[in-house]
Amino acid sequence: MNQIVKKTGTFQLGASFTPSLADNWCQTVSEISQTDFEWNVQLPYKEYSMPSMTSSTVSSGAYCTWTLSLGDDESNIKIVLSIKPGLDHSKIVHHLRVSAGIADKKGNLSFAKTTLIDRNTGSSFGNENDILKINKEELWKSDCYEKDGNFTIYCAVAVWVLKETKSGSLSKITSNISDNEFVQTQLKQLLENQTAQSDVILNVGDRIFRVHKNILSAKSQVFADTFYQRTREKLSNPIDIQDVDPDVFQAVLVYIYSGRISPGTMEKKAVGVFVVADKYSIYHLKTQCIAHLMKGMSAVNCAELLAIGDQSHPAARLKKYAVDFLQHFLFL
Repeated sequence: MNQIVKKTGTFQLGASFTPSLADNWCQTVSEISQTDFEWNVQLPYKEYSMPSMTSSTVSSGAYCTWTLSLGDDESNIKIVLSIKPGLDHSKIVHHLRVSAGIADKKGNLSFAKTTLIDRNTGSSFGNENDILKINKEELWKSDCYEKDGNFTIYCAVAVWVLKETKSGSLSKITSNISDNEFVQTQLKQLLENQTAQSDVILNVGDRIFRVHKNILSAKSQVFADTFYQRTREKLSNPIDIQDVDPDVFQAVLVYIYSGRISPGTMEKKAVGVFVVADKYSIYHLKTQCIAHLMKGMSAVNCAELLAIGDQSHPAARLKKYAVDFLQHFLFL
């Protein structure tokens, strides 16, 4: 009995673009559409030749459909991919990336291999493409082959497609950018001046920050609830904030007032900023931190990021990326 599991996801490239040199601009937006596929095969009599098997048809949207088939020779099992073009086949850019392997019960891949298939090559589409060859004895001895004769084939087909081309003139957007930058600069100066116009005092470690409750409340529901729960008399007293580094907190305040955080701060203090952004529900800043940490993940900081994912605040995407990175690193 064959069991099939399929899931599809897309990732858009170049979602935003602001020209920096020319008055006129053009942007071509691309998207990667990946279809993941698991095929559980029962092969209880390994001492006999394998019967021919073909999976159900898998759809990668309107771009193509494909199937997997199994065959063998005396020593090896062969996995073959057959692709048929879809209605939007012409939108595929050059190659399809095909990743295949055999999965164990924990979801770890063995015998993994990646193959690039040229969409312009007539022999690739509509014909068979060998994507994986596995020695039988090695498969029988591995953790991927279960006692009852089951093993699971994993295959992912990633399609790079062109979505749209946009163009415009810089003169049409300059005024909006200038106005936004002016407002952001003015708000940042309001924080830096620490004038008597502030209506709340925050005591963070050995530092005092004079801030404005309306600005903080607009960016953070946690701050809004805090200020609402305190009476006017209590607001005249400093609010103590525990377990936060003052420099990190100042960076978060700068972001709340200006909408910006410096690359240097993200490089040195992204983890601390992430924790504070999560604590005060500053979601856009939290998302920026996660993206930065995922981009800069290494064998050195992977364990630290896993520890963050295990704490009470939700960081499921960061934790999953760290786990996948660690598994890949150990596999290497």
